[in-house]
Amino acid sequence: MDDSGSQSRQTVADSNSGQPQWGWPTTTGMSVVLTGSSFLAGILIGHKLATFYRRILSLVAVGPTKMALVVREDLKMGKGKIAAQCSHGTLLAYQKMTRLNPQVLQSWEDSGQPKVVLRATDLQHLTLLSDMAVAKGVPVTTVYDAGRTQVAKGTSTVLAVGPAKVADVDRITGNLKLL
Repeated sequence: MDDSGSQSRQTVADSNSGQPQWGWPTTTGMSVVLTGSSFLAGILIGHKLATFYRRILSLVAVGPTKMALVVREDLKMGKGKIAAQCSHGTLLAYQKMTRLNPQVLQSWEDSGQPKVVLRATDLQHLTLLSDMAVAKGVPVTTVYDAGRTQVAKGTSTVLAVGPAKVADVDRITGNLKLL
C-alpha cells in the first residue's frame, strides 16, 4: 500500500535503459492501445460486413447460377480422364468469367459453385450446344486435350456452359442426360 492507502504495483527499472521491465501500463498508454485496437477492429468488422452485404446483393441481383460440364461419350474416356477434363473445364470457365462477368462469378461462388456433368453423343452434338450457347449469350468454354494419354492432341473433350443463371444454362443443356 502506498501513502494514499491504495494498492500500486512497483516497477523495477532496467539498469541499461532506465525503462520499466514490468508493471501496470500507464493510463495514457492503455487508452492509446485500446483506441488503436478499437479503430482497427472497426475497420476489419466494417470490411467484413461490406463484403457480406455485397455478396448478398450479388446473389439477389443475379439469382441462382450453375455450370454444366458436357462430356463427349464417343471418346470412351476413363473415369479419371473425365474427372480431369471436367476439372480443366471448370478452371478455364472460372478464369474466363473473372474477366467477362465477375458479378455472376461471385454469385456462383457464394451459392456453392453448383455443377452438373452431362453427356453429349459426339463432336457435332458438342458443337451444336456451343453454338446455341453463344447465340443466347451464355458463356461457354471448350476443353481441348493435350494428347498425353487417352485421346489425340487437340481433341475437344468437354464443354463448360456457364457459370450463368440456372434458367440460361438449362435452356442449352436441360434435355441432356446425366453422365
